[in-house]
Amino acid sequence: MLFRLLIATLFVALAFFLIRRLRRGKRTKDQLPNAYAETVACHKCGILVPKDEAVEKDGRLYCSEEHSQE
Repeated sequence: MLFRLLIATLFVALAFFLIRRLRRGKRTKDQLPNAYAETVACHKCGILVPKDEAVEKDGRLYCSEEHSQE
């Protein structure tokens, strides 16, 4: 009886992971999380931010509009 319960639990877990993976689908390069994006350091505080989210002013990159104003 315990063996059947173990097999059933494994089957349900496998089905769960397969369905979850199928629903997620394949990601294109544009859909990758920001962890894979190129990062740049803020000129004022040095924090790393994704390059596409950085604020540029006078040829320098900043993490926020606030830091670009100071």
